[in-house]
Amino acid sequence: MHTVALVGFYPLFTVEGLILALVSTPIFGMAITVVYHRYLTHKGFKTSTFMRRALSIWGLLAGEGPPLIWVANHLWHHSDSDQENDPHSPKHGFWHSHIGWMMKADEKGALNDLFMKYVPQLQRDPFMRMLNKTYIWWHVAVGFLLFGIGYLYAGPHMGGSLVIYGLFIRMMLVWHITWAVNSVTHVWGYRTYETTDDSRNNWLVAFFAVGEGWHNNHHAFPACARAGHRWWEIDISYLVVIWPLKMIRIIWDVNDKLPDKSKRLGT
Repeated sequence: MHTVALVGFYPLFTVEGLILALVSTPIFGMAITVVYHRYLTHKGFKTSTFMRRALSIWGLLAGEGPPLIWVANHLWHHSDSDQENDPHSPKHGFWHSHIGWMMKADEKGALNDLFMKYVPQLQRDPFMRMLNKTYIWWHVAVGFLLFGIGYLYAGPHMGGSLVIYGLFIRMMLVWHITWAVNSVTHVWGYRTYETTDDSRNNWLVAFFAVGEGWHNNHHAFPACARAGHRWWEIDISYLVVIWPLKMIRIIWDVNDKLPDKSKRLGT
């Protein structure tokens, strides 16, 4: 994915493609933040079966794997955060936490064991199992769709540009922004709450990761659907997606009450 994105970056450049990448990156970043992280993993709100499935497809199209794998790995991280068994702690090396942890080969049956330990309920859902099996084909379909739109709009060069910028480059950007939460926010930033790990709040990651950079807040209160706990800790995912959906009652039982200020360090 990185190679195709970098090779196609210049020869297939178009303004339309660049705009598509810049617009779609935060949109799919919020898919990871809202759907995979705060909903499926930490159950920060509830919704209907139809919306659950629609949101799961949105999350899948971000390109970070099907729900079963993403949620299981993240729950594993929380259970052993910055300990020996943490799958992506910077204590095992910064680049390991950013990308290297995904490069090792899984032992036979390890993935199924991971599912059974951390996401047994999700694994029993036929729709989630279907997404797990068909994951790659959703992206192939998006690629053909983008090419077709570009081709009809301005010919094959535009079609190729929309594929490179709207799929490959966009996916690469979303990846590294999300991975920075695993790496950067466990190394640099400030701590608002005392936790058993090295999680930190980092404003730069919070900006690009649409709210996920307030990571110490999250590790202190993982079930909270609102990551920003101070007025200036802007949580784009909450403000743009979660709060509006709550207001129109598409989602409900939203766990967005902020913790008492007395729990903060130095108070």
